[in-house]
Amino acid sequence: MARQEISFTMPVVVIQFAQDAGKELAEQAKVLAADAATLVAQKQAAFKDRMRHELVGPAQKMFECHRNTLTAKRAEVATFFEGQLTTIVNTITSMKANNVPDADNDFIAVKNQADELIKKRDEQLRHFDEALSRLDKSAKEAIDQFMA
Repeated sequence: MARQEISFTMPVVVIQFAQDAGKELAEQAKVLAADAATLVAQKQAAFKDRMRHELVGPAQKMFECHRNTLTAKRAEVATFFEGQLTTIVNTITSMKANNVPDADNDFIAVKNQADELIKKRDEQLRHFDEALSRLDKSAKEAIDQFMA
């Protein structure tokens, strides 16, 4: 008898336990989660960078505009009070030139007017200075938030 060779392909059977499949799935999930976290971090960084470039400049301009407005109004108030004070000081100078005594009721009234006007001026200018200080603080905090 002659020898005959017979060959055929046997199907490959892989036996996998359920716990092994769960481990692989868990590893794949870990990799996907890590990739997602990386993408989210990249998007956040890109968004912050975009905010810096697009918002910081306009925000600074806005705060500078408010600052300029407050400064101009402060100057107007100061000018108003200085004009009033100049009138009162001229009155006092004129009274002194006319030898009005310091104890004269009119002289005392004008001098009290000057003192009261100086107090009002200082109070008004202090309000503007405080507003400017608060504005500067707010501007710094806002810009710092954009830059963080």
